[in-house]
Amino acid sequence: MAMEKPTTASGRERGSVRGRVLVVGVPAPDGPHAVHALCGTLRDRLLASDAEVAVLDVAALVDPDAATVEALARVLLTARRLGRTVRLRQPSPRLTELLHLFGLDDVLPTDSAPT
Repeated sequence: MAMEKPTTASGRERGSVRGRVLVVGVPAPDGPHAVHALCGTLRDRLLASDAEVAVLDVAALVDPDAATVEALARVLLTARRLGRTVRLRQPSPRLTELLHLFGLDDVLPTDSAPT
């Protein structure tokens, strides 16, 4: 039985590299272990590629809260430790509002245009 490759909400293959951009789908976090796993996955994929930017497809984060923002901040730190940057694709209005309230909208910019 062939396994399908995971895709992002926009239909792209999860973790695909486009040029020097790594696109990673972000599932809704279900606890601290999920955040740790997401950071590890991002680190491994960035190290295995020459991508300078990680674009996180956050369309699945439909009901974000403070824990969601903390998880994204940890992902940002992971990327920055590797000298990479992060952009968010398809954030909900609520997530955009939370990023602004937490003062992270400048360091976690959103990207509404396809990459």
